[in-house]
Amino acid sequence: WQYAFNKLSAGDILYVRGGTYSPSGTLSGGAYVGVRIAYKNGTSANQITISAFGTEVPVLDCSNIKQAGWKVGILVDGCSYIRFKGLTVQNVNEHGYGDRPADGWVGGASNHITLEQCALTRCGGGFSFGGECDYIYFTNCDSYNNCDILFGAVSSGSAGGYCNGFSQNGNAGTHVFYEGCRAWNNSDDGYDNMGGAGYITYNNCWAFENGHTAGDWTDIVGDGDGFKLGLTPLPKETGTQRICTNCVAWNNDLGGFDESQDNGPVSDMTLYNCTAYNNKRSGFGFYSTAGDYSGIATIKNCISYKNDVNGGGRQNNYLRNNCVLSNNSWQSGTLTDADFVTLTATAAKGLRKADGTLPDISFMHLAPGSRLIDAGVNAGLPYNGNAPDLGAFETAGTVTVIIPVYVSSFIGSSTPTIVDMTYNSTLANIVPVTSAFSVQVNSIVRVVSKIAISGSKVLLTLQSPVKFGELVTVSYTKPSANILQTGTGGQAINISLKPVTNNLKNDNQSTSPPVITLKTLSEVYSGFIYEIEPSVSYDLTKEVITYKWTASNNVAVLSSTSSKIQFLAPPVNSLQTIQFQFDVSVGTTVVSKTIPINILPYKRELEMARMKKIRASSSLIPGAPLNVTDGNTLTNWTANGDNQWLNFTLAQPFKISHLEITFLPGQKSSFFFDIYASKDSITWRPILINSTSCNFSGNNQVFLFPESETAKEYSYLKYIGHGNSLNSSNIVSELKVFGSSVATNTKKNSEVVIYPNPVRNLLNISMKQPTFKPDMVRIIDYSGKIMLEKIFDPEIKNLQLPISLKSGLYIVELGANNIFQFAQSLIVSD
Repeated sequence: WQYAFNKLSAGDILYVRGGTYSPSGTLSGGAYVGVRIAYKNGTSANQITISAFGTEVPVLDCSNIKQAGWKVGILVDGCSYIRFKGLTVQNVNEHGYGDRPADGWVGGASNHITLEQCALTRCGGGFSFGGECDYIYFTNCDSYNNCDILFGAVSSGSAGGYCNGFSQNGNAGTHVFYEGCRAWNNSDDGYDNMGGAGYITYNNCWAFENGHTAGDWTDIVGDGDGFKLGLTPLPKETGTQRICTNCVAWNNDLGGFDESQDNGPVSDMTLYNCTAYNNKRSGFGFYSTAGDYSGIATIKNCISYKNDVNGGGRQNNYLRNNCVLSNNSWQSGTLTDADFVTLTATAAKGLRKADGTLPDISFMHLAPGSRLIDAGVNAGLPYNGNAPDLGAFETAGTVTVIIPVYVSSFIGSSTPTIVDMTYNSTLANIVPVTSAFSVQVNSIVRVVSKIAISGSKVLLTLQSPVKFGELVTVSYTKPSANILQTGTGGQAINISLKPVTNNLKNDNQSTSPPVITLKTLSEVYSGFIYEIEPSVSYDLTKEVITYKWTASNNVAVLSSTSSKIQFLAPPVNSLQTIQFQFDVSVGTTVVSKTIPINILPYKRELEMARMKKIRASSSLIPGAPLNVTDGNTLTNWTANGDNQWLNFTLAQPFKISHLEITFLPGQKSSFFFDIYASKDSITWRPILINSTSCNFSGNNQVFLFPESETAKEYSYLKYIGHGNSLNSSNIVSELKVFGSSVATNTKKNSEVVIYPNPVRNLLNISMKQPTFKPDMVRIIDYSGKIMLEKIFDPEIKNLQLPISLKSGLYIVELGANNIFQFAQSLIVSD
């Protein structure tokens, strides 16, 4: 990284490939660094960009930096207008030296620096930009599981007391912006501006479980504020120095939103639509009375619920008299769990969405009917309905409340202690108390010891198993809290003595194993979707039957647990056999069947068209249009939106038989597109309209031209994308055109024979047409690269060529005076 960073100048873009990089540490700028970028300056119009390549994840692992002294993963020194995106730093640690810190990412004397989708983990210090830094932007960044084992004892009196997720100690007049960031499991605070001047804004940021760490460091604890907004040096700056909007703080070891932790001069602050839940001290702590100035905290539309876990007497909040309060949850009425969709925040640590924004969660969202909806005052933030909601999450303007309806229940033979209840809608992950359900076995109550929610199912674990033939019923009574409900807040109604299907096996019953009968093709063509549907018969009546498919060669299938499957025949250059194993389970009996299928290449005798030019309506870096013909399925053309197109100019007129299109490897969605063809690039004929790709595999797929079009010669082809079944992205990895060119058609009767085909090491060419006298032969790959070229006497009619090429598809061309009049596809085999 250091070599590349040193080469950068204004306007440059540096892509870092995915993988783990392990520097040994170089003394630079007073610290032993993994990498330092110093005195590099872009401009507002030509910034320097350092970015992960595509969706790859480059990781700077600093485990090997063990020198005695200050250690830093990435040091930004004296720079301006630089954008970092998608980089991860990990394992910057003290390694036994407690007199200097071990920071993940440090900035000094720099301005207009943007960090986007960057992450720090397992470091001795988080993101820290201070000193003379100005206009620092953190967007969708994460800092988690960080801890200082030693240095905190020197700097703050206790181990763990130095390491914050994000910290800022800027000079007066500086500006820092946080958008969509997360800080969790950091040994000190999530966000710490203690003693920092300047103007700091937080929007849509989360801080949780700070003040302790997980894993190897569970005994290391620091302070534990979520947002420590900070004391301010005197004289105080003008205006509002701290702004928090739509932020959430929960499960922190001290306060959720705390101005300073200690008495002292504090800034003017505004907090609008923020939420504090289950913090051990206060939700909102604004209590400073010391110093020459106590700033004014303006707090509107905020929620504070179940804080003061340690019982320090702050009763959710600790607010001084000069706080300006308006429309906050504690100012009127009492909250209950029923005001929220769920109080479970497990999903908050999940993967971010594709654009880097925070994951969608239901935690602390307002439940339909909550008095907190439309209970706020206009604070300048967008809102739905008649007025803003309270808290960080605004409900939709109109929500269709889905009521979950009970469908049925059963007990399976493999799980005799579990009653499997099914509802007609997906349920929120809100688990009622066990007493909300009653299970009776032969009219006697059986204790429910555990409840789990999974999709549309409620799984009740019984204290003892059910037996074959026993009569089972289930009842549900709505509890006062944690009510069974959907994500929209629709609550399940009471049910009473509903019968439960007992599928347990009669151990005394004699059974026969299931019989599998196969009716399937023995040979199929590469690139097409096929279906296998065995017939299964069995004589059991009290067992649940299950299916399992296992495919060789990592062949993708639509479903591996259904009675039949669909699969996309994988790409092959010669005949290959794949095997499917079909397992049928009935109770403890398992019967297996192996199904071999031969995969043949589809029409490999045809020629593949060469592309002279490719244009695109738009593309997202690095998804350039030329990627669709580079032979590498790991690169692609990418464009967002409807009617995005690729325009191909063929090297010569071509009769098209079919297309082979490779979309996104490993995809689980369908891509939608149209194909048009033209002779002159002016008049376009619709060829394949409303086409859809395979929705369970991105391997190359064959799309046939209509028979009425295969005899026509086209010079231009257009692919028009309409997004996919998940979003508006259009992605094509490879697109190949097969058929026959004019040159091939011209010499169709020239009696040129190429054999053997496929070939291994010696190719024979026989030219029996007296008038056809080529003087050159060459073999090219399908990207147009010349792999072999030979000049020979035009009077020679039989030619032998030694072949030493990798297995694959090629084109043999014959011509004279550099004009090639014959072309034919060639397969080189192993």
